[in-house]
Amino acid sequence: MVPTHRPSGGPLAPTLLWAGYSALARTWRVERHGAHLLDDARAAGAVVLACWHGEQLCLIAPHAQMNLATLVSHSPDGELLARVLSRMGYATIRGSSSRGGARAALRAIRAMKTDAAAVAVAVDGPRGPRHQVQPGALLLARRTGAPLLFAVARAWPAIRLRSWDRFIIPMPFARVTITYGRVEAPLSADALRAKMLASG
Repeated sequence: MVPTHRPSGGPLAPTLLWAGYSALARTWRVERHGAHLLDDARAAGAVVLACWHGEQLCLIAPHAQMNLATLVSHSPDGELLARVLSRMGYATIRGSSSRGGARAALRAIRAMKTDAAAVAVAVDGPRGPRHQVQPGALLLARRTGAPLLFAVARAWPAIRLRSWDRFIIPMPFARVTITYGRVEAPLSADALRAKMLASG
């Protein structure tokens, strides 16, 4: 059994982070291009939705309350993120490529097959390299037969951190654009990466 961590920042941290992020996101002007691809795929059943790690902040709020699940690590920071995501209507599947990854993949596959879940995966996470596709999303799509879609985000004005993923923090009243696409069979990391980079 994997031990449960307390969230980093103390017991009030999830509430404060959720409130601050929600208030910030409500000021954004969000434009969704190709949103029908996700809407149509969700109407048909399970979906794998790929994104880049550094763009997650742009994507979480616009996809809240859309019945999405996402993989979150077992670390204290992961516990904090999981509690915030839960408040925003996400289901969380705990595990990462470095810890509990196989178990998390099995849980995601089960959820997709039994509940027609849509699972969002940061395909270059959790440690990079940036914009290098790891096999998790491809594995889920192949094992379940679910369509593989992606969402690429841009924001202006925004702060871009000096972290490995060049994490994007949109400023208040930023314009956030989200572009969706779909990767057809045969699925490959190169095809997914090329389509995501071309849409950015």
